[in-house]
Amino acid sequence: MKKNLGWNSHGATYTELTYEGSEMIARDIMPGKFVQSILDSNAEKRALGKRPNPKAHGKLAASIPLPIYHEWKKEWRTTYRQDWTWKTYLTMKINNRDFSFLKTNEMKL
Repeated sequence: MKKNLGWNSHGATYTELTYEGSEMIARDIMPGKFVQSILDSNAEKRALGKRPNPKAHGKLAASIPLPIYHEWKKEWRTTYRQDWTWKTYLTMKINNRDFSFLKTNEMKL
């Protein structure tokens, strides 16, 4: 049985509860138009070609849609948790050429 709990305060995701036997699973779902807007925004920022100040304390390196983020987090927990910290694993994923579309600039982390 599925139950939609409603949209979050930003209106970009909603939470769906699924009951499977005695287990309750919560999933945050983001419609494709919101995922596409994040990817388009990343492409625009990369196209500007600006390199962030390397001495700055904070830099926006990437914007990751929630479905991808949760998939990576699950993969890390089940397979790589004993090898790397979450921060290291996330950095490796963002630096991977296959996920360059998530980066907001061409800088390597």
